[in-house]
Amino acid sequence: MAFLFIDAAVGKETSQCNFSTWVILTIFGDMGDLLDYIVSETWLMTTVFIVVCFIPTIVIIYRPFKNLILARITQITVAGGAFAFLMYLAIGPDGYALQYIGGLTNGKEICLIEMHYQGDGDAGYYEVYRLYVLDLQTGERVSRTSVESQELLCVTANTAIFFERTSAVAYDLKSGEKVKEWSKEKGFENFPELQSGISDLNRQTASYQFKNEAWLTITAKNGHQYCYNLLTDELLEINYPPNASEGRFVFNDYEVSLQSTHQSKEWYFDFHEKTGEVKQLVYHTKNNTEKILEGEYLNPKMVAVYPDHRLFIIQHFTTVENTSAIFTAVTFEQQIKWRTTQSDLQASDHFSDQPLPGISFPINNQFITTFGGLVVLLNAEDGSIVWKSVQ
Repeated sequence: MAFLFIDAAVGKETSQCNFSTWVILTIFGDMGDLLDYIVSETWLMTTVFIVVCFIPTIVIIYRPFKNLILARITQITVAGGAFAFLMYLAIGPDGYALQYIGGLTNGKEICLIEMHYQGDGDAGYYEVYRLYVLDLQTGERVSRTSVESQELLCVTANTAIFFERTSAVAYDLKSGEKVKEWSKEKGFENFPELQSGISDLNRQTASYQFKNEAWLTITAKNGHQYCYNLLTDELLEINYPPNASEGRFVFNDYEVSLQSTHQSKEWYFDFHEKTGEVKQLVYHTKNNTEKILEGEYLNPKMVAVYPDHRLFIIQHFTTVENTSAIFTAVTFEQQIKWRTTQSDLQASDHFSDQPLPGISFPINNQFITTFGGLVVLLNAEDGSIVWKSVQ
């Protein structure tokens, strides 16, 4: 409802409406921040609970109206409102971000999936998921939405698409509302090839590699198989989605390599064990020669590669608990370009000065990493901070 009011006010060019817009933005913005603070602070949540429970008691003891009917209506309304408010706090969507477990970008916005804990109304909690949409240029939050699944398939120009149970669902990036669904029953009305009906609907995505690619695999009731591209709205009569071009530079958690035209490796970097969980970075040439580079890496993994800058980034840690991260950028010429630590980034969120490291992935020529509810965007070339955003 807040978006509807704001849009309506902005559409009028009067000073009165401009003032109304400012008031609404202030109220809704401050209210959201206040509810996040209340829900996330145990002492404040307890205080609010006691105060709100005490309000109906006052209204019952001290009747606000002499008329018995008016007094009873007021008492019931206040008691019901207090109960509804407390239930909303207990099982509602508010609260600061705890930890991000997935993410993708469409080049303009960053979509992050957060694992959160929500009350069940019976003194217990269960895991839920929320979609955070941040502006890539500024880090400011565009929207926050509770979602039914953590499986983010892809991000289009205006929506984030999830797979929920047996269907794909698109959420609007700005309003957070569900705007489209693809299932066996609906979503493919424009494709006469599927008029016979759908017997099986599944998905295939590269989001686990932080790549914005996703398909729905479909078996029609007439026996034909199709693949539907969620990003381009194309339906192809093929059994499996086509492999996207990897390019000559390929990386996974353990290796960065330059592929030749014959699918062999021109060179590659990987890790060799030094002692315990400590690894060393090793450079290999196509002639099978090896060069052990200086430095030690505890529990390392490759998290990004940037061919234009001729470097890749390694995430490793200061202790075996993996509670404090280090990021080291290594050039293709086997030199350390830059290094930054979690302490250097002054990474803190609403809960801790040392939040746990979360996800890390490349975005164009930049690098995103998270710590608890903190999101940090770095310049991949020199490791400098572009922006930090605490949710």
